Amino acid sequence: MFDNYVGTYKQLINSFKASGITGDVEWFAQNPNHPIAKIRDLFEKKIANTVGKGSTFSIRKVYIELQRAPYGMKYNVLSAFVLGFVLKDIVARGYQWDNNQKTGPLDVETLAAMIEEVVKDDGNDKIKLEKLICRLSKEEKAFIEKAPAMFGASSAGASGRVEDALLLIQNRVEKISGRVPLWVLTEYLESVNEPQVAIIKHLLDNICLAGSTSSKSGKSDDRLNAIKDVGRIILENSDIITTISGYMKPENFVAAFQIYVDKNAPTLKALAESVGDVSCGYCQAIKEKAAESAGLLWNKNDIASEIAETEQEYEVIKLLKPIIGFEEFVSYRTAVDTLRNAVISTNKLPKTLIESAFPMLSVFLSNLGNNGNASAIKESLSQSIDVIKKLFFDVTRAKSLELLKLRLNGVTISDKELLDIYNGLSSGFTGNEATFLNDLRSRIEEYAKESVVQNLKEEWKRFSDENTPSEWANNVGIPARYLFDGISEANDIISAVQTPGAFSSDKLGELLDVLKGLSSLSIAECQSRFIADIVPKRYVKLNINLPALLDFLRSKYGTQPNNWQTKPDIQEFIRSQYKGAFAPQVTEKIKKTSPDLLKQKLLQLAQDNPELGLLFWE
Repeated sequence: MFDNYVGTYKQLINSFKASGITGDVEWFAQNPNHPIAKIRDLFEKKIANTVGKGSTFSIRKVYIELQRAPYGMKYNVLSAFVLGFVLKDIVARGYQWDNNQKTGPLDVETLAAMIEEVVKDDGNDKIKLEKLICRLSKEEKAFIEKAPAMFGASSAGASGRVEDALLLIQNRVEKISGRVPLWVLTEYLESVNEPQVAIIKHLLDNICLAGSTSSKSGKSDDRLNAIKDVGRIILENSDIITTISGYMKPENFVAAFQIYVDKNAPTLKALAESVGDVSCGYCQAIKEKAAESAGLLWNKNDIASEIAETEQEYEVIKLLKPIIGFEEFVSYRTAVDTLRNAVISTNKLPKTLIESAFPMLSVFLSNLGNNGNASAIKESLSQSIDVIKKLFFDVTRAKSLELLKLRLNGVTISDKELLDIYNGLSSGFTGNEATFLNDLRSRIEEYAKESVVQNLKEEWKRFSDENTPSEWANNVGIPARYLFDGISEANDIISAVQTPGAFSSDKLGELLDVLKGLSSLSIAECQSRFIADIVPKRYVKLNINLPALLDFLRSKYGTQPNNWQTKPDIQEFIRSQYKGAFAPQVTEKIKKTSPDLLKQKLLQLAQDNPELGLLFWE
């Protein structure tokens, strides 16, 4: 075999021949202590422990060992030649190469390229996509090339790997199964009396085992045996591919999953129907709980806990439906969110206040606040459903109001008023109880005051037929105090209606009681009282023009009568109106007076009034 080499390799061959080293297998057996024979033995042992056990073999890793004493291999032609010399026989063993992306038959050219690559790397571990040596049985080849077709997937091909075939199967099953585990499909096959169901079940179980086991795990032998078993079945029964592929339809997976769930949880279906789930929503709920991964497809234990949890969820829905009042079926999430909203948001009572009154609710409230599991929520609901209904779902809030009144220490307020205040509160579920109660007391006091204010305004409307004292004064033109028949509380009542914030609740109540006992005067009476009050006595007999007087007062003291002085000075008005309005009245009266009486009055006026007397002197 040495006759075909030239150059450096030819020189090495001649050197080997000179040393008595030949290419015959017998030479290695006859020279077991020769360094080259020992190198060959090392490779054989490594191959037996890897390829021989279904794993992969790396020339690079053995080369690294050979770099150490006594061999001292390094990056040179001799090292490459020795590696080729001791490995040349393995190309006849039907081995494959695998670089974790592709695989193929191990031939002389590929082996030579692998050796060259290893020597050039010289132990630096920088080989990209290193080719490893492995061995595929006819069963493994059958699995790679034909197993994906059972699921409607394309073949991994002759250069494919077991991992490639499993990935093709996984992707296809994920696409058509609606996340139903592969091994569940046999439930449907049994329901339609498939003749080969036992063989198909065995085959699918082995594929699930292979898919759920890593080739690098401690169960690699189980994985390899499962793959070979599938390949064997395919080789023995090629029609099985067509049979299985015929069942690879989404609707079959759906039917299989429902059969499986109903078989393993016989009470769940009846429970679901009792709460209005007539479309098998419970099956979808179970699948949604499972992880979107290959594990769901392969592992039989993945959905057992999900089925149990879903059953607990439907128990919760059943308990909640009558107290919440769902008319149609709702999901567990919707039911619990509605419950949580009622307890944490719509309810205003602090958690600690509720727990002090109903200690049995402590676990329930904690589970709800911390997103507890369905089992814990169901247990709490079962024990306290009546209290929960009264406390969180009674629109009258009777139980909540009862608790509040016990905490308010004698505060007097009707249930209707307290309910109005309660509904206006923000959620206090997570808040401090003392802070909540202090805030509630303040709101009750504010509410009581606001109630009195509202009653006061309503009473004012009855009394004056206007909304406010300002409106009445503006419309009538005189201060609103003239509506009152001289009572001392008049100004306070006017101020309280106009600006109630300046008065205490008690004072507002007193003024309301006074106002309720009053009857208002007519506008004419109010105007007469106004004239009599502000016109000086000396002018009372003058015929005062009210519109003119009001125009004067507005121009002098402002447009809002309630802001005028209590006794505004109208002397300027009298003087301005004298010649045009009052003088004719005086003249007419003088004309009607007798001469003697007139003379007598003039004499008296001249004596008492210097200005008039001097007029006659001039």
